[in-house]
Amino acid sequence: RADKQVAKLSVEFEQIFAENILALSDAMSALRKTEGDDDVALGRLRSLLHDLRGQAGTFGYPLVSQVGDSACKFIDLSEKIGPTETEVLGMHVDALKAISQAKIKGDGGPIGAELMGGLRKVIQKYNDRK
Repeated sequence: RADKQVAKLSVEFEQIFAENILALSDAMSALRKTEGDDDVALGRLRSLLHDLRGQAGTFGYPLVSQVGDSACKFIDLSEKIGPTETEVLGMHVDALKAISQAKIKGDGGPIGAELMGGLRKVIQKYNDRK
């Protein structure tokens, strides 16, 4: 019975995920327009990412949780959000869009590993430049 309930909620999560992708895109657009200088858009982005990272793993999307966690930590550890930081966050949102469009569940296998490896390299390159 519990498995049936999780399966039902998993279908609901797919809809929530799709809706959150639209909201993330809107927040990213606002953030890009100001080159990161929009606390409201950043707060909205952070909140959406936080919610996704918390829910996704429960419903069979651990890759979404990993991307969300990476983005949240990036925001939390950044001294400021400017144009460069905005682009790094945009890469995370683009990764989530790709996961949603391809309906990638689980850890994404080799594609998921490549995606997370790419995000880690971008963050490492960003950290090396600081």
